[in-house]
Amino acid sequence: MSSDLANLKAACHARTAASESDRINEGESLWIAGLAVAADVGHVGLSMGNGHSVVVSESSILEVTKDKDLYFVRVKAGTTALVRSEIITTLRDNACACSEASPPSSAAKPGGGSGGRQVIPSIGTVTCFTFNSCSDYIDSKGVSRRVCVPAPICHRNDPAGSA
Repeated sequence: MSSDLANLKAACHARTAASESDRINEGESLWIAGLAVAADVGHVGLSMGNGHSVVVSESSILEVTKDKDLYFVRVKAGTTALVRSEIITTLRDNACACSEASPPSSAAKPGGGSGGRQVIPSIGTVTCFTFNSCSDYIDSKGVSRRVCVPAPICHRNDPAGSA
């Protein structure tokens, strides 16, 4: 029995991962996942598909694992990231050119607002924030991770409603 106890102790104290103290000092973390994309030196980029990618500093990375072509990157909660979402669209004037009003001045500059809010004359208030969509993912080895995809969301308020 003593050899079984010794084996159990050895298995429990093996340092295959960060120590409990290290994990506590790291604080909350979250996983992001994707295919590798180009990024500046000192950063890593992950493509999450459909023109959506996230770039984080290498110094923010706590852990990296790979499952087939996907990289899973664990970063500390609250890490600053560059989120890109590329969409192909057709540019058009939604005012439908049926108004007698003069077009907005091309010299209009953003004013007021800070953070993710801008007030632009004749356009209204534009508020942007990042929404994290998280779901559980089980990789080919059976390891379950909660993976988050940050997405920018912007909303334009009616100019008549802004002061």
